[in-house]
Amino acid sequence: MSKALFVCYGGGHADALIPVMEYLRKNTDIEVEAIGINLAVEKMRKAEIPCKSLSDYLDIRSVELGFPLARKRHDFSSKVSFADSIAYYGFSMSDLIDEAGVKSAEKILRIYDRRTMFPQKTMMRILNQEKPDVVVTTTMNRFEAATLYAAGKLGIATVKVEDLIGRVNRTFPDKIQVDTQAEKEELMQRGFSEQRIILREEMENPTVISYCEKIHQRQLEMRPTAFAVLCDYAKQEIMKRGIWSASIHVTGQPAFDRHPWFQQNTSKEEVCRELSLEAGKPLLTFMSQPNAEREDVFKTFVKAVESLSHTELQVVVKLHPNEDGRIQRLILKEHNTDKMKLVKEMDARLLLAVSDVIVTVSSTTGLEAAVMGKPLVYLNVTDKEDYIPFERMGIGLRCTNSVEAAECLKKILIRHEKLDFPELKKYVTDGKAAVRVGELIRKAARKELKPVRKVVIIVQARMGSLRLPGKVMKTLAGKPMIWHLVNRMRQSKLAMEVIVATSEASNNASLKEYMTKAGIPWYEGSETDVLKRYVETAKKSGAEVIVRVTADNPLTSAVCIDQMIESHFQMNADYTVMKGLPIGVTGEVVNLEVLENVCGKKDLTQTDREHVTLYVYEHPDEYKINYMEAPKEINSPDTRLTVDTLEDFKRMEDIYEQLYKGNDIKLEDVLSYLSFSRLEHR
Repeated sequence: MSKALFVCYGGGHADALIPVMEYLRKNTDIEVEAIGINLAVEKMRKAEIPCKSLSDYLDIRSVELGFPLARKRHDFSSKVSFADSIAYYGFSMSDLIDEAGVKSAEKILRIYDRRTMFPQKTMMRILNQEKPDVVVTTTMNRFEAATLYAAGKLGIATVKVEDLIGRVNRTFPDKIQVDTQAEKEELMQRGFSEQRIILREEMENPTVISYCEKIHQRQLEMRPTAFAVLCDYAKQEIMKRGIWSASIHVTGQPAFDRHPWFQQNTSKEEVCRELSLEAGKPLLTFMSQPNAEREDVFKTFVKAVESLSHTELQVVVKLHPNEDGRIQRLILKEHNTDKMKLVKEMDARLLLAVSDVIVTVSSTTGLEAAVMGKPLVYLNVTDKEDYIPFERMGIGLRCTNSVEAAECLKKILIRHEKLDFPELKKYVTDGKAAVRVGELIRKAARKELKPVRKVVIIVQARMGSLRLPGKVMKTLAGKPMIWHLVNRMRQSKLAMEVIVATSEASNNASLKEYMTKAGIPWYEGSETDVLKRYVETAKKSGAEVIVRVTADNPLTSAVCIDQMIESHFQMNADYTVMKGLPIGVTGEVVNLEVLENVCGKKDLTQTDREHVTLYVYEHPDEYKINYMEAPKEINSPDTRLTVDTLEDFKRMEDIYEQLYKGNDIKLEDVLSYLSFSRLEHR
């Protein structure tokens, strides 16, 4: 049975994944488990989804680092447990210190708090413990993004459910930003903690900027196995990052599947009664978002509403789950208005269903408004590009100041002008997005999603070994070594083909004759220029990505090869290899274009041409090198499982005699057998 692990931060993101998990549990044999972060824990447990929280993985170092941080920052009135806050800060700070050092980590924490935390090391440890076949997240930064990165480094398939439009934006401090110390002190006198306020000049710290940029670039370069996106617009946005079209699937948004039901079954009278509003009057809802310009945006909105002469208008401000409403109340007090009702706990879908117009800045609720066919006004009060360009997408009206916003609202609420939103029909949901995303995850878990570029395993083989001539044709359990290796490589689920690259030397005639009879494809090339032989073989087979293995390693693992292929694509690498494996069971993954580039180098030595990838990994400044760590159970770099000498061959004969039963021998079994054999001979 395959296992899908969902890692989710926050209630809104959980809404996108819960329908998918429910589909998989009811309709497939995929084992579903989840790690909930923040408010996602409660949501998933209410949905009866098997769910762990971060505190289930606590270790001593994380407690030591996390406890003092959580004690200062934890909201004891929230539904998030104190233990989970300890884990959140402990894991994040532990990894941050390991990457940036103690002093830099303290600076980053002071300015950005948790916004730049990227605990990939912790998530690698957790994934190694959970051993999923596929990891699923949404678009949330920090733990979700770190999980995708960790899964990629481990060679685990990933599916990213994009709940926005596919952009990866730079992070910003989740604090109230002010220009002067006087403004900061004034807010502190009004009851705001110093921790929640930041001077804009503080954000110019070079050390912090450098770290934030590194994390941003890391996220830009990640290539999940598959993206599940809302619409074609999102797909095009993702492709702008150089991501292959074939990995991006337009599925719809699972969180929106039930929106038509809410629209048809929500009573405006009941919602207004709960909010102490009048059902007969027009309702305007502002969907708040804690972005970098939150205060300026809200002030602009308040000014726009104040200028409306439509006195019957009722206004609701829906707070983001991460907001407490204090800054909004302060702004309303400054404008001497009490006409806006701040709401936090009510389901946003209920408000969307009964509102006459929606105003936002960059919230997912703008897309939800489109799904429900609601008029949308959005604010961008900066000179920056729209985070979500609703107007360009054909589903909203863009405003840059309070005058423009007031005019748009008048058109909709007072003059009742018919507005043209040409793309709205593209966002209507058929209620089957969860099914499509679920099937995508099922295929990823079973490795049924082929890589976006053709991968070919090329086996290097010849008869002219000096220390053990003809070794590739020596028999193990009645079959030549070359047969065993090719057969093992054919178990790869991600490589499309296995082909042997031998040489034109006359002593290889018997090898070529055998391979022809056995149905093993082969190509002959230069005896001494193995690099050129590989390039020619790859071109003949149509390979774009090559997995290089050698015929004197009959226990090379197809499972490890697939992990390397998976990691190679997710890390967008030029060259990938797994470190820590026994000698003689690994392979190398390299792009054909890289070998072609090396082949054309004028300063290549004969050694470079003989060892194929030597030049690549010795020049990390020219090529993106991706080193993986072998799983713990097969991490045994001092164990020799190659066949280079007669002694090596006799050891391999014994292994095959004892363990080969017609099926592939597992590396774990080989290592266990060798361990017990050594104990027996003591």
